[in-house]
Amino acid sequence: MGPSNTDPSSNNCQNPLSRETFYHLRTKLRDGAMLSAGVGILGSPLDYLKNMVMYGSKPSVRNCFRGVYLTAINDVPGASITMSTDYVAKKYFKRKNKGKPMTTFQKILSGCIGGGFAGLCIAPGQMVVLNYQRKVEKDGKVLSKLEIVREAYRQGGIRRLFIGAEMTMIRDMKYGVAYLWLADIIAKYTAGWFRSEERSVAFGGIISGAIAGGASSPSDFMRIQKQGLALSGRNVLSYPQIYRSFPTPWVMLKGIIPRMGAIAFAVFGIVEGRRHFFPDLLDDD
Repeated sequence: MGPSNTDPSSNNCQNPLSRETFYHLRTKLRDGAMLSAGVGILGSPLDYLKNMVMYGSKPSVRNCFRGVYLTAINDVPGASITMSTDYVAKKYFKRKNKGKPMTTFQKILSGCIGGGFAGLCIAPGQMVVLNYQRKVEKDGKVLSKLEIVREAYRQGGIRRLFIGAEMTMIRDMKYGVAYLWLADIIAKYTAGWFRSEERSVAFGGIISGAIAGGASSPSDFMRIQKQGLALSGRNVLSYPQIYRSFPTPWVMLKGIIPRMGAIAFAVFGIVEGRRHFFPDLLDDD
């Protein structure tokens, strides 16, 4: 007798709402949270540097770990939601395909769905991280994390907390595709360049992260400009108004180098972490 559809260890059940799905979903949420927290802490200085450069504030070595725990806490739902949502999307596509392999488009779309949903969820946290890192003041006093939340809510309610969410979603779609699909593709086609699979996988993580960091730089730049106005005390400019305020469109590539470095490190950390410490986060297809 074949494995039961209610067996959590079964890989044959393709029902996206089965017990197996919820079993693995819980695992991906748990392991993804621990992995992303570790990557967030280690990569916090790079995140701080790219945020300051892209917003136009002067970075300081003394403040490179400012908001490190807030960054880690905000990264927890980012990776865990991306991987768990991607998992559910892939289960849906496998069921729809009736046993046939997933297409490249379906794999990319799954990563986009996972990353986009995660981007929506972490948008308020991203706003708080940015404004805390750049030491926003009110009445001559630097605001704390909680005071930033209160002030943003006072000025515009829930909508002000989710300011910049559209660009955060667009940005994180590329992240999801990077470490859920592109890293494996690069590792596969460059395997002959290296003496071991370990090196090709690491190379795939770094290069896919750098590509995602560069490709998502304009959307993250616009996100930072928008969220930097969250506590401005006035009506926030629209994206077209922000764009028209630039002397040249090329300004949206400001900070692209530290950004590529930050995302390359993050994707490399996630790829290696999944491989060595959290194998349950790897795809089973």
